[in-house]
Amino acid sequence: ANTKIDIIKMDIEGAESLALDGMKECILRSDKLIFFTEFSPYRIEKFGKSPEEFLQKIMAFGFDLYNINSSREKLERIIDVNSFCKQYTGEKFTNLVGYRGRGV
Repeated sequence: ANTKIDIIKMDIEGAESLALDGMKECILRSDKLIFFTEFSPYRIEKFGKSPEEFLQKIMAFGFDLYNINSSREKLERIIDVNSFCKQYTGEKFTNLVGYRGRGV
């Protein structure tokens, strides 16, 4: 199928990296895409995946990736995935949005 999509939203308790691998072709077909995901390094690691690699995969698809900082009511661009991941230890999590093919 050559289906194109506009929005992806994932909140699957740490299995996001696995789902991302499975939707690769669909992402590549969809030029202008917005990507929302919950981000919990702890839960991603429970699935045997690297949180840093998960973020790098999203960026490798051409997404500009932002943390949705609800306490500051602001989008914060993620540049250094290693530093970003260190902020979310234990059960801490956040929500992210990625844009491809459009500016913020």
